[in-house]
Amino acid sequence: MEKKRSKVMFVAIFFLVILVIPIGLLSNPLRMPDRFVRYNLLRTLQLGTTFEDAIQIIEANENWQTITINRGRGFLMLHGRPSISSPSDRLGGYVVGEQFIRVHIGHYRYVFRRDVVAYLAFDADGYLIEIAVTRQIDAL
Repeated sequence: MEKKRSKVMFVAIFFLVILVIPIGLLSNPLRMPDRFVRYNLLRTLQLGTTFEDAIQIIEANENWQTITINRGRGFLMLHGRPSISSPSDRLGGYVVGEQFIRVHIGHYRYVFRRDVVAYLAFDADGYLIEIAVTRQIDAL
């Protein structure tokens, strides 16, 4: 009887996990991997969008908030992650674009809050050339 009860409990937990994880991912697209978030952003902010049009699109989206606008240099890509540090601050990495906008596109919680931030790189003429996505975890 004890074996049957533990088997039923195992099956119940298994199905709960199988159902809860996909529902969590589907309920908030920000929980998807960075490449999927980037793909969805590119549907709204296509490559070639002007700097000014990107600002208007960001301001029109109630869930997005501009964090940084920098027309003087691009953002630093360091170990595959975007950063606003200048290249002289750290070893390695490379600068993407000639100007950039950093945008908070939303957050979600697992145990701690995770903020999803997009970096939009523009060329010298003000056209969008790249989007990079990263997550910042607030453990407090």
